[in-house]
Formats: sequence, C-alpha cells, structure tokens
Amino acid sequence: TPDMESPLSLTIATLNCNGIRASERRGFSDWLTRTRPDVLCLQEVPRRLFGGARVARFARACGLEWHGGHRGSGGTTILTSGRVECLGLSHHRLPVRWPDRTRGYAVARVAVPGGAEVSVASVHLGLRADERVRHVQRIVSALPGLAGPDGPDRVPGHLVVAGDLNEEQGGQAFLTLVA
Repeated sequence: TPDMESPLSLTIATLNCNGIRASERRGFSDWLTRTRPDVLCLQEVPRRLFGGARVARFARACGLEWHGGHRGSGGTTILTSGRVECLGLSHHRLPVRWPDRTRGYAVARVAVPGGAEVSVASVHLGLRADERVRHVQRIVSALPGLAGPDGPDRVPGHLVVAGDLNEEQGGQAFLTLVA
C-alpha cells in the first residue's frame, strides 16, 4: 500500500536475487530504498558454504531483518522491516527431477501495526510446467489459511503469495494458485 504511515498498511515485495551477487547489491539497495518493503520475499538466496552469513549481511545492508534458517528452502527466504513483528518463519523444499536445482518456499507470519496478522509465502517454482502445477498444489495444501477452516495450519489473518513462478500470468500454475 502506498500510504506507509497508515497503521494498517503493509508493503510486500518479491525479488529473485540471483545469489546476491556483490555487483548487484547497489541496484538492489536503490530499489529497496524506493520500495521500502515491510516484507521482502527472496528467491535464489545463497545456500552453500557461508550462504547464511551472506543473507544476513544483505539483510543488514538493506535495513531489514532476517530471522535465519533457510536450509531446506530451495533458496527462498523472507526479510522483514522493523515496522512488522515476525511471529514465525518456516522453510520448505519442493521436489524436483534430477539434475534440476532445488526449489522451495518460505512462509512468514507477521503482525502489522494495529495487530492484524498476515502470512506471506515466498515461492520459487520449478522449470517444468507439470512440476510447477504440482508445486502449487503442494504449497496451497500446506499454507496457513488455505488448508481449510479445520486444517491444522489454519491461522488468523490474511495470506499473500509472492515469488518466482517461472511462467507467465496465464500459465497453469498461476491459474491454479489464484483459483
């Protein structure tokens, strides 16, 4: 929402950061300064040796907080601003066919000023169309608020899904997600 001073507004952004390459940090920083997200969904964060330290440094450089633990996420995570309270963060892997790179999603539950709760998912889907549809079906069945009114993961508040779907807006995974 453009009105950053409203206590119930929330700005959510998504970025495929391609491993947080050092040469791109300035571009990201400029974009983040203009966007000022309360929640930043990231895809393709560093996962290997020292990956966590690189994500933490990137978060600090952007003036955001990282609540850690992105192992098993297929390279996804979520950063938050000090304007929201992170109530929980989880990371999940999606199955892919070898030799494809792993994919996954992260889910953060945040409280915004005024007390409203929002669950935000950062997703990175596979490269194959049939795989993307299976990924969306798996994510939808697991996400808080989408498991059904009696589902074990049901939480109060709203749900936002953002990320790299690896397909156009009219693709089958996109249509499955918005149905």
